Amino acid sequence: MGSAVDAQSLQGSEAATSFPWDALLKWSAFLISIGGLALHVAGSRYHEARIAAWGLDADLFPKPVEWVLMTGYYVMVGAIADAYLYLKTYWWRLAFWALCLAIACFVMVMLRLQQKDQLLKRAVGGWMKRCPHWMMALGLSTSYFAAVGLFILYVPLLFGTVLYLPSQLGKEAGDKVANAQLTQYSEGCETGVLKHRCIVFKRDGLPELKGFLVESSDSQLVVYLQGQKLVQVMKREGVELVMRVP
Repeated sequence: MGSAVDAQSLQGSEAATSFPWDALLKWSAFLISIGGLALHVAGSRYHEARIAAWGLDADLFPKPVEWVLMTGYYVMVGAIADAYLYLKTYWWRLAFWALCLAIACFVMVMLRLQQKDQLLKRAVGGWMKRCPHWMMALGLSTSYFAAVGLFILYVPLLFGTVLYLPSQLGKEAGDKVANAQLTQYSEGCETGVLKHRCIVFKRDGLPELKGFLVESSDSQLVVYLQGQKLVQVMKREGVELVMRVP
Protein backbone atom coordinates (compact mmCIF):
# COMPACT_ATOMS: atom_id res chain seq x y z
CA MET A 1 0.00 0.00 0.00
CA GLY A 2 2.79 2.39 0.93
CA SER A 3 4.72 1.67 -2.27
CA ALA A 4 1.62 2.39 -4.37
CA VAL A 5 1.11 5.72 -2.61
CA ASP A 6 4.77 6.60 -3.11
CA ALA A 7 4.54 5.75 -6.82
CA GLN A 8 1.44 7.89 -7.24
CA SER A 9 3.01 10.82 -5.39
CA LEU A 10 6.17 10.46 -7.49
CA GLN A 11 4.15 10.48 -10.70
CA GLY A 12 2.21 13.51 -9.49
CA SER A 13 5.40 15.39 -8.62
CA GLU A 14 6.91 14.54 -12.02
CA ALA A 15 3.75 15.73 -13.77
CA ALA A 16 3.81 18.96 -11.77
CA THR A 17 7.46 19.67 -12.50
CA SER A 18 7.47 18.49 -16.14
CA PHE A 19 8.05 21.16 -18.78
CA PRO A 20 4.87 22.18 -20.68
CA TRP A 21 6.05 21.09 -24.11
CA ASP A 22 2.54 21.09 -25.56
CA ALA A 23 2.01 24.74 -24.67
CA LEU A 24 5.46 25.61 -25.98
CA LEU A 25 4.76 23.92 -29.31
CA LYS A 26 1.40 25.66 -29.66
CA TRP A 27 2.83 29.10 -28.93
CA SER A 28 5.83 28.44 -31.15
CA ALA A 29 3.57 27.58 -34.08
CA PHE A 30 1.52 30.71 -33.44
CA LEU A 31 4.57 32.98 -33.21
CA ILE A 32 6.11 31.43 -36.32
CA SER A 33 2.87 32.02 -38.25
CA ILE A 34 2.67 35.64 -37.10
CA GLY A 35 6.38 36.15 -37.87
CA GLY A 36 6.02 34.69 -41.36
CA LEU A 37 2.99 36.89 -42.01
CA ALA A 38 4.91 39.97 -40.84
CA LEU A 39 7.90 39.16 -43.08
CA HIS A 40 5.64 38.56 -46.08
CA VAL A 41 3.74 41.81 -45.53
CA ALA A 42 6.97 43.80 -45.09
CA GLY A 43 8.58 42.27 -48.19
CA SER A 44 5.51 42.73 -50.37
CA ARG A 45 5.02 46.33 -49.27
CA TYR A 46 8.70 47.06 -49.89
CA HIS A 47 8.45 45.75 -53.44
CA GLU A 48 5.26 47.72 -54.14
CA ALA A 49 6.66 50.96 -52.70
CA ARG A 50 9.98 50.74 -54.52
CA ILE A 51 8.37 50.01 -57.89
CA ALA A 52 5.70 52.67 -57.35
CA ALA A 53 8.42 55.25 -56.67
CA TRP A 54 9.55 54.71 -60.29
CA GLY A 55 5.98 55.16 -61.56
CA LEU A 56 5.42 51.46 -62.28
CA ASP A 57 2.98 48.77 -61.19
CA ALA A 58 4.45 46.05 -58.98
CA ASP A 59 2.00 43.47 -60.37
CA LEU A 60 3.93 43.57 -63.65
CA PHE A 61 7.05 42.35 -61.84
CA PRO A 62 6.03 39.51 -59.51
CA LYS A 63 8.54 38.09 -57.07
CA PRO A 64 8.77 34.56 -55.65
CA VAL A 65 7.77 33.92 -52.06
CA GLU A 66 11.38 33.26 -51.03
CA TRP A 67 12.44 36.68 -52.30
CA VAL A 68 9.55 38.38 -50.51
CA LEU A 69 10.34 36.66 -47.18
CA MET A 70 14.08 37.43 -47.39
CA THR A 71 13.34 41.05 -48.28
CA GLY A 72 10.94 41.27 -45.34
CA TYR A 73 13.66 39.84 -43.12
CA TYR A 74 16.11 42.54 -44.20
CA VAL A 75 13.44 45.21 -43.70
CA MET A 76 12.77 44.07 -40.13
CA VAL A 77 16.48 43.77 -39.33
CA GLY A 78 17.01 47.28 -40.70
CA ALA A 79 14.18 48.60 -38.53
CA ILE A 80 15.70 46.96 -35.44
CA ALA A 81 19.09 48.47 -36.31
CA ASP A 82 17.52 51.93 -36.71
CA ALA A 83 15.80 51.56 -33.33
CA TYR A 84 19.11 50.54 -31.74
CA LEU A 85 20.87 53.56 -33.23
CA TYR A 86 18.07 55.82 -31.98
CA LEU A 87 18.37 54.45 -28.45
CA LYS A 88 22.15 54.71 -28.66
CA THR A 89 21.87 58.37 -29.63
CA TYR A 90 19.07 59.35 -27.25
CA TRP A 91 19.93 56.97 -24.40
CA TRP A 92 19.49 59.78 -21.87
CA ARG A 93 15.73 59.81 -22.51
CA LEU A 94 15.45 56.15 -21.63
CA ALA A 95 17.69 56.69 -18.61
CA PHE A 96 15.46 59.56 -17.42
CA TRP A 97 12.28 57.48 -17.52
CA ALA A 98 14.06 54.53 -15.93
CA LEU A 99 15.21 56.81 -13.09
CA CYS A 100 11.65 58.09 -12.58
CA LEU A 101 10.35 54.52 -12.44
CA ALA A 102 13.08 53.52 -10.00
CA ILE A 103 12.24 56.45 -7.70
CA ALA A 104 8.54 55.59 -7.82
CA CYS A 105 9.26 51.94 -6.94
CA PHE A 106 11.55 53.05 -4.10
CA VAL A 107 8.84 55.30 -2.64
CA MET A 108 6.24 52.52 -2.86
CA VAL A 109 8.53 50.02 -1.17
CA MET A 110 9.38 52.48 1.63
CA LEU A 111 5.69 53.21 2.18
CA ARG A 112 5.00 49.51 2.36
CA LEU A 113 7.78 48.96 4.87
CA GLN A 114 6.55 51.84 7.02
CA GLN A 115 2.93 50.60 6.76
CA LYS A 116 1.91 53.98 5.36
CA ASP A 117 -0.23 52.31 2.72
CA GLN A 118 -2.75 51.45 5.45
CA LEU A 119 -3.74 55.12 5.56
CA LEU A 120 -4.92 54.97 1.97
CA LYS A 121 -6.77 51.72 2.59
CA ARG A 122 -8.55 53.16 5.64
CA ALA A 123 -9.48 56.31 3.75
CA VAL A 124 -10.92 54.34 0.84
CA GLY A 125 -12.65 51.87 3.16
CA GLY A 126 -14.27 54.67 5.18
CA TRP A 127 -15.53 56.36 2.02
CA MET A 128 -17.01 53.10 0.75
CA LYS A 129 -18.81 52.52 4.05
CA ARG A 130 -20.39 55.96 3.91
CA CYS A 131 -21.34 55.58 0.23
CA PRO A 132 -24.92 54.30 -0.45
CA HIS A 133 -25.16 50.74 -1.75
CA TRP A 134 -27.04 51.74 -4.89
CA MET A 135 -24.30 54.20 -5.79
CA MET A 136 -21.62 51.54 -5.31
CA ALA A 137 -23.57 49.06 -7.44
CA LEU A 138 -24.07 51.69 -10.14
CA GLY A 139 -20.38 52.61 -10.15
CA LEU A 140 -19.18 49.01 -10.26
CA SER A 141 -21.59 47.95 -13.02
CA THR A 142 -20.84 51.07 -15.08
CA SER A 143 -17.09 50.54 -14.67
CA TYR A 144 -17.42 46.90 -15.69
CA PHE A 145 -19.35 47.64 -18.87
CA ALA A 146 -17.04 50.55 -19.68
CA ALA A 147 -14.00 48.28 -19.32
CA VAL A 148 -15.60 45.63 -21.55
CA GLY A 149 -16.49 48.27 -24.14
CA LEU A 150 -12.97 49.70 -24.15
CA PHE A 151 -11.54 46.19 -24.48
CA ILE A 152 -13.78 45.44 -27.47
CA LEU A 153 -12.89 48.80 -29.01
CA TYR A 154 -9.12 48.88 -28.52
CA VAL A 155 -8.12 45.24 -28.96
CA PRO A 156 -8.94 45.25 -32.72
CA LEU A 157 -7.17 48.61 -33.02
CA LEU A 158 -4.11 47.19 -31.25
CA PHE A 159 -4.16 44.07 -33.40
CA GLY A 160 -4.52 46.20 -36.52
CA THR A 161 -1.59 48.36 -35.44
CA VAL A 162 0.59 45.29 -34.97
CA LEU A 163 -0.31 44.08 -38.46
CA TYR A 164 0.07 47.57 -39.94
CA LEU A 165 3.57 48.10 -38.55
CA PRO A 166 5.37 45.66 -40.93
CA SER A 167 3.52 47.23 -43.87
CA GLN A 168 4.60 50.72 -42.86
CA LEU A 169 8.20 49.59 -42.31
CA GLY A 170 8.24 47.96 -45.75
CA LYS A 171 6.85 51.09 -47.41
CA GLU A 172 9.41 53.34 -45.74
CA ALA A 173 12.26 51.01 -46.70
CA GLY A 174 11.05 50.80 -50.31
CA ASP A 175 10.77 54.58 -50.64
CA LYS A 176 14.20 55.02 -49.04
CA VAL A 177 15.88 52.56 -51.42
CA ALA A 178 14.16 54.05 -54.49
CA ASN A 179 15.20 57.59 -53.54
CA ALA A 180 18.77 56.43 -52.89
CA GLN A 181 18.88 54.68 -56.29
CA LEU A 182 17.56 57.75 -58.08
CA THR A 183 20.20 59.91 -56.39
CA GLN A 184 22.97 57.51 -57.30
CA TYR A 185 21.79 57.06 -60.87
CA SER A 186 21.56 60.82 -61.36
CA GLU A 187 25.31 61.08 -60.80
CA GLY A 188 25.97 59.44 -64.15
CA CYS A 189 27.22 56.14 -65.47
CA GLU A 190 30.83 56.37 -64.39
CA THR A 191 30.68 55.71 -60.66
CA GLY A 192 33.05 53.93 -58.36
CA VAL A 193 30.48 51.35 -57.29
CA LEU A 194 30.27 48.43 -59.70
CA LYS A 195 26.59 47.61 -59.15
CA HIS A 196 25.65 51.25 -59.82
CA ARG A 197 27.32 51.42 -63.24
CA CYS A 198 25.42 51.64 -66.46
CA ILE A 199 24.54 48.61 -68.57
CA VAL A 200 24.45 48.56 -72.37
CA PHE A 201 21.26 46.93 -73.67
CA LYS A 202 21.75 45.52 -77.17
CA ARG A 203 18.66 44.61 -79.23
CA ASP A 204 18.43 43.17 -82.72
CA GLY A 205 17.65 45.85 -85.29
CA LEU A 206 17.32 48.60 -82.67
CA PRO A 207 19.78 51.16 -81.34
CA GLU A 208 21.66 50.37 -78.17
CA LEU A 209 20.51 51.80 -74.88
CA LYS A 210 22.78 52.73 -72.01
CA GLY A 211 21.27 53.05 -68.58
CA PHE A 212 20.65 51.47 -65.20
CA LEU A 213 18.70 48.28 -64.66
CA VAL A 214 15.96 49.17 -62.18
CA GLU A 215 13.84 45.99 -62.18
CA SER A 216 13.38 42.81 -64.16
CA SER A 217 10.99 39.92 -64.57
CA ASP A 218 10.77 36.85 -66.77
CA SER A 219 9.39 38.91 -69.64
CA GLN A 220 10.29 42.58 -69.05
CA LEU A 221 13.15 44.88 -68.11
CA VAL A 222 12.97 48.33 -66.57
CA VAL A 223 15.78 50.68 -67.58
CA TYR A 224 16.50 54.15 -66.27
CA LEU A 225 18.07 56.30 -68.99
CA GLN A 226 20.16 58.82 -67.12
CA GLY A 227 20.74 61.06 -70.11
CA GLN A 228 17.04 61.48 -70.96
CA LYS A 229 15.81 61.20 -67.34
CA LEU A 230 13.35 58.54 -68.50
CA VAL A 231 12.24 55.11 -67.29
CA GLN A 232 11.72 52.67 -70.15
CA VAL A 233 10.12 49.21 -70.03
CA MET A 234 11.23 46.76 -72.71
CA LYS A 235 10.71 43.11 -73.50
CA ARG A 236 13.40 40.84 -72.15
CA GLU A 237 13.43 38.47 -75.12
CA GLY A 238 16.28 39.13 -77.52
CA VAL A 239 18.03 41.68 -75.27
CA GLU A 240 21.73 41.29 -74.52
CA LEU A 241 23.15 42.98 -71.42
CA VAL A 242 26.74 44.21 -71.54
CA MET A 243 28.56 45.90 -68.65
CA ARG A 244 32.17 46.99 -68.59
CA VAL A 245 34.12 45.66 -65.59
CA PRO A 246 37.32 47.48 -64.60
